[in-house]
Amino acid sequence: MTGIVIFTAGREDAYQDYCRSVQEGYEPEELADFLPEDFTARASDDEPVRVWGTSVADKWRKVSRGDIVLVYRDGGFIAQARVLSKRDDLALAEHLYDLDGNPWDLDNPWQYLTFFTDFEEIDVDVAPFNELVDVDRFVKSRKR
Repeated sequence: MTGIVIFTAGREDAYQDYCRSVQEGYEPEELADFLPEDFTARASDDEPVRVWGTSVADKWRKVSRGDIVLVYRDGGFIAQARVLSKRDDLALAEHLYDLDGNPWDLDNPWQYLTFFTDFEEIDVDVAPFNELVDVDRFVKSRKR
């Protein structure tokens, strides 16, 4: 079953990380010292490696290849993509994210990495989306 994964890029530092790690992405050579040759970090040779890190392991473990990714910022979704692969990799996370100026918590580093394909910038207001998926009903059922 395909799931929906929502990543937030609300804080300015998170948005800057999104711009670098997802929107622009990385050339494979930039990450070659960290990824094994057999790891799938991109779907084709003509796209960059797009990756997002989180410190929330229990939610990250529920993410699966093929899930739809929505990136949330300022009341709407600014990008969509598909999950390509995942990797728990502290060394790569430390390489990807500028630790100075970021609210990097040494007890909760962003080591749980999700790699994307089929990236596309979008502009979707959250209100119609919430109505479409009936978020109010979902939130009420989770509180039980």
